[in-house]
Amino acid sequence: MKQSKRLIWPFAVSMALAGEGPAAAPNFQELPLTAQSRSLPSDFKDHFFDVPLAMRVEIDGQFLSDAMGVLTEAGRVQLIEWMRESGDSPQDAARWFQFLREPRALGACGGDCGDVVALHYNLQTSTLSIVTSQAERAGTVDRYHHLPDGGSRGLLLRNALNVAGGERQSLAARYTVDAIGSVGQWTGIGTVLGSQSALADGERRHLVSRLYLQRETHGHFVRAGFFVPDYQGRLRAPRAPDAFPDTTAGVMVGTSDALEIAQSSPSMAPLHVTANRQGVVEVFRDGLLLYTQPVEAGLQTINTTSLPAGVYEVEVRLVEDGQLSSTRTELIYKPTTWGDTGRRWRYALFGGQERAVFGKSGRDADDLTAGGAVNYLAHAQLVLGASIQQTGDRRTASASADWAVTDAAKLFVSGFHSSERGFGFDLQSMLLYRGGSLAVSHNEAREASSRLLAASSRERLASSSIAWSHQWSTRTQVSGYLTHTQGRTRGTGLDLGLTHQRKLFGSDAHLRFSAFDRPLGTLGRRDRGLNLTLTMALGDSRRSYSMSAGTRSDAQGGRDHHASLGVRQSLDHPALRQVGLTASMDRHGLGLNGTALLRHELVEGDLFAQRSSLNGAWSGGANLNSAVAIGAGGVAVSGDQQAAWADAGMIIDVDTDLPEASLWAQDVHGAGLQLHAGRNFVPVTAYRAGKLHLEFDAVAAPSAVVQPSLLPYHLNKGGVGYQTVRVLKTVTVIGRLVDHQQQPIRGGRVTNHAGHAVTEADGLFALEMSERNPQLVVKHADLGECLAELAPDRAQREGDVLLLGDVSCLVEAELPPEEQAPPRAAALRGRSPL
Repeated sequence: MKQSKRLIWPFAVSMALAGEGPAAAPNFQELPLTAQSRSLPSDFKDHFFDVPLAMRVEIDGQFLSDAMGVLTEAGRVQLIEWMRESGDSPQDAARWFQFLREPRALGACGGDCGDVVALHYNLQTSTLSIVTSQAERAGTVDRYHHLPDGGSRGLLLRNALNVAGGERQSLAARYTVDAIGSVGQWTGIGTVLGSQSALADGERRHLVSRLYLQRETHGHFVRAGFFVPDYQGRLRAPRAPDAFPDTTAGVMVGTSDALEIAQSSPSMAPLHVTANRQGVVEVFRDGLLLYTQPVEAGLQTINTTSLPAGVYEVEVRLVEDGQLSSTRTELIYKPTTWGDTGRRWRYALFGGQERAVFGKSGRDADDLTAGGAVNYLAHAQLVLGASIQQTGDRRTASASADWAVTDAAKLFVSGFHSSERGFGFDLQSMLLYRGGSLAVSHNEAREASSRLLAASSRERLASSSIAWSHQWSTRTQVSGYLTHTQGRTRGTGLDLGLTHQRKLFGSDAHLRFSAFDRPLGTLGRRDRGLNLTLTMALGDSRRSYSMSAGTRSDAQGGRDHHASLGVRQSLDHPALRQVGLTASMDRHGLGLNGTALLRHELVEGDLFAQRSSLNGAWSGGANLNSAVAIGAGGVAVSGDQQAAWADAGMIIDVDTDLPEASLWAQDVHGAGLQLHAGRNFVPVTAYRAGKLHLEFDAVAAPSAVVQPSLLPYHLNKGGVGYQTVRVLKTVTVIGRLVDHQQQPIRGGRVTNHAGHAVTEADGLFALEMSERNPQLVVKHADLGECLAELAPDRAQREGDVLLLGDVSCLVEAELPPEEQAPPRAAALRGRSPL
């Protein structure tokens, strides 16, 4: 009710002023507060000065947010709290609240004002206007995000361990540490790799493949150190074999989009894979693992949303029973919008020597290398590209055209010539329509060098494919994948899939059917088969069952009928979140596959163990990841998946009265993470200013407050911020502030560790009070500062609400001289019965 009254009064005074007629209506935009107040009816003044008032806050004519504040007739304004957050400028709300939390004089600003020129309040519209020195430039739109003033500091380490082995399989292992650090406005990046090959020789490698510094500016970047040259963002380099050297010691410069906003989206050319058994798909780019995804038997789509933007090739590997089943090269087509005809050129140039920091990255020769790529925006929908590279006596050149025929139709054409790989071309087209997509591709190459292949193998190599996906209804999706290859593997392959979801026996059920007919090996054999899989939850929604049956070609080329039964169970264990077991039968015997999903505060990943029906051999492996953040607040270790891929982050120490309460940190840019008592690491967006909202689970929010509840950040890539957060268990107190004559005191600011309020004209106030520190402090222009008297005999508690009745404030004038405390001190006569 109080809130409603505060919102109604500005409207009421506007009507009252309008009723005085045109002659009496002053120009409120130009009058100071004292002149405006003379035009107010006398009965209205008590509801505008020294009481909480809803007001609109504008900065240089731009709306910032609505707030609760206090005006004084002496011409001062003070903010109490924001009524709603500003979403457009995340840091502005915190900045301006800090500036206006203490009373500020209206008019021209003098003294410690920063870039504030003047403050003005309009009583008729209840608007607080702030004019800054940036007012002349307020209407301009920035093309890039500004880097944080003074830069940032921090270091992020991503640790990844991948291990696989078995009875008849050599141990293969890889351990990588990817480091991203920030020093001022520079970002340092490094990668350390240790691996052991699963081949017979068991080769071990120890390599520092990257160690360089990079500086981002508006539209450009510069890089120096040991790096693998790459073209990122909207620079679309034509496809070509041997397009990049190995690790290069040198310098790289070019255009950059790092300070622009990048949107996550799937590849316009979908990736498909058809597995005979349960397995794992691994997506590699330039030998670096980008993404992994478990797959079931049948035709499935690979999730490409989390892959980096751009147009580039990836290697897709299918691992079944711990063995590499298939590998192929696919195109990721995720171009970012480039239609700015004011910036038609994009480029990247590099030069240096091909060598690693430590260890061997590839070729033994330390050849000099140089190259680059350039794009030209010939039309808002047509981008032309060219690239060239020389490494020792090896040369590669290519050209491309990327044409957005319409918003739904795309065409990408590229051609190349390599001194070692010959020449070839590539064609990719994508068509999007309501309910589905169609992608057509063709690539062809002719070997031109006898140094790599025998004469019998130097022939025309070509591959064509058509990928189709259609959402038939909200519950049914169909897909198809047609391929034709010519070269070392010849023939035509077809994969069809249908997925249907419906209720079965009262539970959600997923039905997947797939059929395939494709070349098998190089001897002209065919791999044909059918597979039907049913997955559903029976009884407990945390447990699901799957059943499948089908026919396929086995490893010896014969027909193989198979069936499987699996169960998957979610757990409440603090580390082990899910386990699964699948038993399969085929003509060779029994196969088993067990999986476990780990989610711990320090590490995340998965474990698997398999028994092959073909030879009865056991194999297993593990994929474990963790992230370490080092910043001003110390060191934090996190096993969260978001932390593993973070470019920047915040270390948050949570000191809480309610360790069991569910507290969430929600980023304004979309990401959210649950916090626990103690130290936490929360990933945030690099370069872009933002803020974290700390809030409780809306379903079971306790009576508590979070201080601070809003954490602004602005970090470079690799930066790590720090903040301590307190969670206070509270009780809502309601009372009336009176003086020693029992008269209400208006305009008094009542504060506690957990909340604050300003007394109304009748002295009433309501605020949150910490149960740990149950005392109230009153600040008033006439009474000074003192502790409020909480009378325990009159206070009543109803749940989380404490009714105080009349509350008095002991000031120095009311105490005998011998009982007076030091100046502006206070005394507390009683405590509330908490």
